[in-house]
Amino acid sequence: MANKDGAKRKLDEFELRTDAGKWSHLSRSQIASDLRIRIENPDKIDQNRTSLCGASSLFHELATDDPEKYAQTAIDLFEKGQASISNLTLKPSADLMNYKLDDKDIAQGDWILAASLRDSGNWFMDYQGTGNDAAAITIPSTMVK
Repeated sequence: MANKDGAKRKLDEFELRTDAGKWSHLSRSQIASDLRIRIENPDKIDQNRTSLCGASSLFHELATDDPEKYAQTAIDLFEKGQASISNLTLKPSADLMNYKLDDKDIAQGDWILAASLRDSGNWFMDYQGTGNDAAAITIPSTMVK
């Protein structure tokens, strides 16, 4: 059974901390709020106006199966600038962490996770923002991995 209460406790602690984090234009409290909603209902994870459907689907599964890991991944990305999910390391570039997101494009909680996954997984095309549709696409063989 997924531990939603543990995930919510992690988010409560995260939201109370005051350091700025590694993402210059994202809000600690907004990320916590977004993630709480998605822990209650992973179907709220939404790529919205981006092409981050593959990455979003991975986080839908993580939020469903292991909400504590889902929450901790976002927390680590915000506070440390990197995170791990099993043998997968997410380490977004500085340009992505400094990107000024328009919240109409995608929620901050969905953005920090999905964009980090795409940016970390692209060795050829750098994913820098919501307008980088080609770099956002996840090909089927990558999804299998």
